Amino acid sequence: MAASETVAPLRIHPPPQPQPPQPTAATSWLSLVVVVVVVVVVVVVVWVRCRPSWLCFFLKMSFYYAWILALSAVASLLCARRGRDINNFRTVKALVRHLQWLYGVRVKVEGAHHLLTTPSPYVIVSNHQSSIDFIGLMECLPDRCAPIAKRELLFVGPFGAIAWLCGVFFIDRQRTQHAKHTMGAVASVMRERGINVWVFPEGTRSHGAPMLPFKKGAFHLAVQAQVPIIPVVFSSYSRFYSRQERRFTPGVVVARVLSPVATDGFTSDTVPALTESVRLTMIEVFQQTSLVVSSPSPPSPHSPPHSPPHSPPPHSPPHSPPPHSPPPASPPDAEREADGKKQR
Repeated sequence: MAASETVAPLRIHPPPQPQPPQPTAATSWLSLVVVVVVVVVVVVVVWVRCRPSWLCFFLKMSFYYAWILALSAVASLLCARRGRDINNFRTVKALVRHLQWLYGVRVKVEGAHHLLTTPSPYVIVSNHQSSIDFIGLMECLPDRCAPIAKRELLFVGPFGAIAWLCGVFFIDRQRTQHAKHTMGAVASVMRERGINVWVFPEGTRSHGAPMLPFKKGAFHLAVQAQVPIIPVVFSSYSRFYSRQERRFTPGVVVARVLSPVATDGFTSDTVPALTESVRLTMIEVFQQTSLVVSSPSPPSPHSPPHSPPHSPPPHSPPHSPPPHSPPPASPPDAEREADGKKQR
């Protein structure tokens, strides 16, 4: 080795540290599935064993809101490619239809032909009792129909997102002039695109009251657009749902679609009379359908006949002797027969 050459110092590299395993997409999805399965099992166990009480009510309503948000997130992903389109409601209706089975709330629609035979556009007005109106709304909502909702719902996470994607009209109830401008724009869209509109004229939930006073916005909209009004009345939930009593059990809801009310020739001056007339008709139908739902159902033809309550057997007639046996002897005859035996 030459004298001018230098020896390079020996470098010792530390051994590589083991890296923690990175979660993959499959692992993340598996963890999510496990969590969902555990939550569902816990919910089902508590649901089945829970009696109608505040705990059962709290559990059902909490799961209802959480499940609606989860379904809204799924629907938003499915409808995002199409953009803001009123036909996205078809996807939403398909996703939430199982809620009737899940909660045991069966919606019976009567008069649905009015929604199919009435030429579009038209305005649907219905009573608003609770947040579970969403189940009946999705069962009755016709094609190319967009509800009018308060602006606050636009900011409720995925629910607001899917509502916007479905073309829901949002109105700011705190700003009267802005609300009137929005209703005017809705009337123009109805005439130009043939879109139907669903409105809750009470403006808020009645929570068991027969029906709150109607706001006139929906009726001004129908008169301004010169389109018919179709009332839809949902029967009372009081038999199976009560927020005051913390009760939510399976039940039946009757949704009756009434004949359309023409608005030809009506002006803004006649809107108050039109509003009150429609409200009184809906109240009458509400009382009728609620009475039908509350009355006991007739017995099924396959069920065994109803047995009357146990009653004591009727008084039986005195025992009569057989027809061929001689009649029993009377006391005087018996004495004479005994005297004859003594004489013998």
